[in-house]
Amino acid sequence: MQGQMENAYYISIAGVAKQPAIDRLEQSKLHIVLAVDNDDAGQKCRDKNASLEYILPVHKDWNEDLQALNGDTAVNQ
Repeated sequence: MQGQMENAYYISIAGVAKQPAIDRLEQSKLHIVLAVDNDDAGQKCRDKNASLEYILPVHKDWNEDLQALNGDTAVNQ
């Protein structure tokens, strides 16, 4: 996926506890890729939606990945 140019929709569901939102997206027949946090809640979401593809941040969450890209050394400690 990384580096590919494609038409895509990026949809925030405001937390992995929003399973009804994930269910509605699945019904849309779109290709869905979960981008959840790299923590227990993210793992539970991946377990609950095992048929979906997913990507994970290197750090705990996507904000920490962005901070690390911008040189914020506190993230790497």
